[in-house]
Amino acid sequence: MIRTAGRWCLRAYRVVGIVANRRVGDRVRDLREQRALSQERLAELTGLSRHTIYRIELAQYGTSSDQLALIARALRVEIGSLFS
Repeated sequence: MIRTAGRWCLRAYRVVGIVANRRVGDRVRDLREQRALSQERLAELTGLSRHTIYRIELAQYGTSSDQLALIARALRVEIGSLFS
């Protein structure tokens, strides 16, 4: 019984993480487009690869807090605004 509950909690945690990653990715793309920046230009401003920016925007990639800080700085927003 406990193992089943544990598996359910782990699955629920993964789903929440996927939804959060998708929300952050959508927000990064929206802010980038509002500032008329290409993925390539945002990559240059952050020091990340264009492929990493692409994967973050599509939520294919778990984003670290360091990466989010670089993106927020390049987009000239507070890091918290990437979650709203």
